[in-house]
Amino acid sequence: MSIAPEMLNLTATTNQGQIQQARVFPVNSGKLLRATFLLTPQAGQPADMRLYIHQENQRVSEVWNYVYHAE
Repeated sequence: MSIAPEMLNLTATTNQGQIQQARVFPVNSGKLLRATFLLTPQAGQPADMRLYIHQENQRVSEVWNYVYHAE
């Protein structure tokens, strides 16, 4: 499968709070991809997040896992 930047999607989930504006776009003349999102955490709760990039329901990136602790 060849990767088409215009066909890429970002799946971003969290167990606490809400993720909005999840998007992925090419950078560095299309050599790299950048994923961005906004997390609105629930007060005082850590947010366990999971993100990956996919094209036509096939994952094309590693899975990124992170636990965000609001300060």
